[in-house]
Amino acid sequence: MKNILITLSVIFTFSILSCTPDTIEIPITELPESVELGTSILYLNGEVVNDYEFQAFHDTINNQIGFVFRKESIDLSYRNNLQFVFLPLENGNYIIHRTRELYLGAFSSFRQSSFEESGWEYELLNPEDGFFEISEIDIEEQIVQGKFRSRYKLKDKHGFKDTGLPEQILFEGIFHENYIRY
Repeated sequence: MKNILITLSVIFTFSILSCTPDTIEIPITELPESVELGTSILYLNGEVVNDYEFQAFHDTINNQIGFVFRKESIDLSYRNNLQFVFLPLENGNYIIHRTRELYLGAFSSFRQSSFEESGWEYELLNPEDGFFEISEIDIEEQIVQGKFRSRYKLKDKHGFKDTGLPEQILFEGIFHENYIRY
């Protein structure tokens, strides 16, 4: 009888775990049509976060443009990086992906470093639901406008306890900024 109860509890546990959805339902934000030059707005799970710094750069060697939202906390010794790279220097609607390949779309990643080590490691989730749009680019003035959406799921905590981030993150944003060349 004891073995039957153990077997049934194991089956019940696995059936509940298998019914757990892969993604948590996070409402999509209705992004503004545009923002003023020098403005970027980043949403984390539908809430505006103001403590991420935006940077855009044109890698002239590979002729690609990349975008980074970075948050640093010196007192808590961590850095969060949301990036979209390997994009062509032109207007377009691009897929989000995980392949390190130029011009395939926007290679996207989110990671956290703590004390110069890996903090919580995230993986791109449902890339087909994300996008990266470059709506306008002025190569002469080095100005770029666009929008994006990408979702991430916690992959590994690397032994760290609570870093203050949710296990699933939906990043959305809009920007109208200058970019740098290097």
